[in-house]
Amino acid sequence: MYQKCLDCYVGRPVARWEPSVVIPVPEKSYQVEYSDTWVDGHMRLDRFFVYIVEFDGGDLRVGHTKDIKKRLSEYRDDKKSSSSGGNPKLQYLQVIATEKAAELHEAELKRLMESNPDQIRLMISQFHHHMREFGLE
Repeated sequence: MYQKCLDCYVGRPVARWEPSVVIPVPEKSYQVEYSDTWVDGHMRLDRFFVYIVEFDGGDLRVGHTKDIKKRLSEYRDDKKSSSSGGNPKLQYLQVIATEKAAELHEAELKRLMESNPDQIRLMISQFHHHMREFGLE
């Protein structure tokens, strides 16, 4: 702490600053937050998944769902009538906030598959690159 004011260098002592309000210290410790609804977080109603799956024959399918685990299981069990071939592999996944936005994004991806399939392959490649980068693949 300086003993003299640096602005005017008058030579007067500088008073030590003391807070005018005392901040109280909590007497009890806080508990970690927990909710039973967090257990099945992948099934939250406020988010939807837009996905692309690829089957053994190279056929790509685009769709959206609230429960991605259930949808992939349906493809594996061949309960989905639109699946062709077997052994579906998730190639692309995006989380969308609302069902309407998920439907619009799905329709956009389907149009893109017809008009520019190379762009879809690039999106899939970038998705896998990010998954490897984060150690999730």
